[in-house]
Amino acid sequence: LEITEHVLLEDPQRAADTLAGLNGHGVKMSLDDFGTGYSSLVHLRRLPVSELKIDRSFVARLAVDNEDAEIVRCTVDLAHSLGLLVVAEGVEDDETWERLRDLGCDAVQGWLVAAAMPPEETTAWLRARGSRGWQRPRAALPAAE
Repeated sequence: LEITEHVLLEDPQRAADTLAGLNGHGVKMSLDDFGTGYSSLVHLRRLPVSELKIDRSFVARLAVDNEDAEIVRCTVDLAHSLGLLVVAEGVEDDETWERLRDLGCDAVQGWLVAAAMPPEETTAWLRARGSRGWQRPRAALPAAE
């Protein structure tokens, strides 16, 4: 399940209690919109999250803005050092995907993978991919001469 930093800031104790209860039942939590709130590091230290999602506002300019690229790199390193998986939001092109792969990002979401879709289409989309999951589209091979 995903929870945003904004929700955590509204009632931190209630959020912590709820997350602890869910975690006790084996539910994994993802901290969404990471980096857009005011107390991200506190949440990473105190809350039972297993995954961190880097907000698209940083990912979208990764290939053209050195500061955003450094923020993403540091975020991936920080999350991994805490034993968290990292998902990058808003991945729309191959160059961004390749840079994230090189930085060690664990997963991506965005238009490069698929557009948002209703649940029944999502189920069919996932079943069509089976255990191999989503694979990055490969460029067409040059024609044999």
